[in-house]
Amino acid sequence: MFSVKIDVVHSVLELHLGGPLSEHQLTDFAQELKLVLSSMPEPPLGVLLERKTARPSNQQVERHLANVCKFIQESGARHFADVGAADVASVGYDERSRRFNSEEEARRWLLQPSSKL
Repeated sequence: MFSVKIDVVHSVLELHLGGPLSEHQLTDFAQELKLVLSSMPEPPLGVLLERKTARPSNQQVERHLANVCKFIQESGARHFADVGAADVASVGYDERSRRFNSEEEARRWLLQPSSKL
């Protein structure tokens, strides 16, 4: 299960992944994400990926999820907040992207004034 929403007020793309994830579901999610990003007049200020309840079905799906995270990081968004377990080992984080344990922490970081500079 997944959802892709745009918080127009804050210019934040909100992504939610949950439950068992198959390669097909993750491919559908990636296509929806690309479609939404391409329809936006400019990259969002932030992207929030909430994946705490997502359960990739195998290592191939985990690698695909890591590629989706890398795509988000390269999308032009100023900040990327990843909420979930640290099991996506090949994803690197920096000053523009961070991993959080809670959606509240991630949202606070994305919406703080210094994040938008």
